[in-house]
Amino acid sequence: MMSEIVGQIVANIATLVAALNEKQRAQFLRWLEDHTGLQGIGEVNGRLAEWFTGLSVKEAFIEYSVIIGEISLLSNGLRRLT
Repeated sequence: MMSEIVGQIVANIATLVAALNEKQRAQFLRWLEDHTGLQGIGEVNGRLAEWFTGLSVKEAFIEYSVIIGEISLLSNGLRRLT
């Protein structure tokens, strides 16, 4: 069951990332690498699924929310304050 949920999470993230323009996508992937520690991720893929699988359900939900928030900021032309 958790693998199905993780699959949906990663698919949703990949869909949102695909909608970003090239500059936004590159910025997001740099942020994602820094945030997850998955260096050279290059795209939303199985490595991200493995990372989510290592989290508890609560942690996965929180991380999904953070990632979606970052994509939302980028897609609206906004930047984090940090």
